[in-house]
Amino acid sequence: MVLDVKPEQVTKDHFDVVAIGSGFGSAFFLHEFARRRKARIVVLEWGRHNTHQWQLDQNVNTDID
Repeated sequence: MVLDVKPEQVTKDHFDVVAIGSGFGSAFFLHEFARRRKARIVVLEWGRHNTHQWQLDQNVNTDID
């Protein structure tokens, strides 16, 4: 699930795990962690979410220079 929220909205909630970045290491860890126990997890990522179609149209996966 992708949520594009303001930082103020995230800081008001409680999370069991905070992952910085959505790279392979984070994804692998979170997949295994979530499989073993129920937890509230938030993944913080820099930049905005770009749809798959946007990435295909632009031939890039980010708008950050």
